[in-house]
Formats: sequence, C-alpha cells, structure tokens
Amino acid sequence: MTPLQRAAIAVRLFAANPTGFGGLMLRGRSGPARDRLLQQLRNALPPGAPCLRCPIGADDDRLIGGLDLVSALSKGEARAEPGLLAQADGGVVILASAERLTPAAAGRIAAACDEGQVRLERDGRSLQWPARFGFIALDEGEGEEQAPAALYERAAFIVDLDDLPSKESDAAPIGIGDQSPISDDDAI
Repeated sequence: MTPLQRAAIAVRLFAANPTGFGGLMLRGRSGPARDRLLQQLRNALPPGAPCLRCPIGADDDRLIGGLDLVSALSKGEARAEPGLLAQADGGVVILASAERLTPAAAGRIAAACDEGQVRLERDGRSLQWPARFGFIALDEGEGEEQAPAALYERAAFIVDLDDLPSKESDAAPIGIGDQSPISDDDAI
C-alpha cells in the first residue's frame, strides 16, 4: 500500500465519523494531493453535513458567536448569533494554516470538540449551542513550526503529505467511495 493510499484511507475513515474521530491533521504544503484528499472528504461526508472553512485569525465572535449587529442596529434588539463552531454542528471545520492559530483559538476549538458545545457568556448573558464537529487542520509549518498541541492531541489521524513521492502526488488516490474491505495487510 502506498503512502497516498494510506492517506486516502485515513480520510475515508475520518469522513465516516468526524465527530467521533475528532480531527485529521494534514501536514505539508498545499498541492494536488491535498486538494484531492479534501475533495474526496467533502464528497464522502453525509448529505447536508456542513463543511466550513475557518478563516485565519478568526476572533471569538467568529468562532464562538456574538451580538447580531444587523438585528441590533436595525431593530434595536440584542440578539446573539452562533459562531462558526456551532454552525459546523454535525460536520467538519477546515482550519487553513493551522500553524498560525493562536493558542487561545486552538483552546476554544479543542474545548468545543471535548464538550460538544460552545458557550457564550457576555454582558450578563449566558448561551450555549451544540457544536459536535470534527476538524481538519491544514498544517503547512516548516521545521519545528506546527499547529498547536491542543489540536494534535485531539487528532485521530496525522498524515504527512511531504512523505509522498512527487510522482505519486500527481496520481489519483484510491476512491473514497470504494467500499472494499480493509485487510490486516492494509494497516496504516
């Protein structure tokens, strides 16, 4: 079994139960192999499962939630709006450039993974939303630069894309939809 096939199996397993597995780390620079693995993951998720990309530098309002400014300004009512982690409930959050996440943001993501919910406590209000999701951390760090340990600790699979030979990177990985049984010889 080739490294790309092992990577595709990890993606297939993760897609089957992202909230149960917690996380998938894809370590290495972007390229055709990573793009194909991400597309296969999107295709393998259950219908209707959200697959949301977390922007670099997302603040607490974007991650956890905050005041709905449109409602506050137009209607004069204070209404809370769930953040990205709650919007991803039942699906996947893709963390681009995960090595650039602040420890605080990684901690909030890790806490939501552990608890299956997010809590918003501001201005005397306390709200919570379900946030059962898995994450895919795209770690492009070089050398010792890497995604926060809080994410590595919660990832069931860590795939090093830089280990893939360049000729193999251009080949199509095994199909995610392929339901052939995995034998003991295919262990990752």
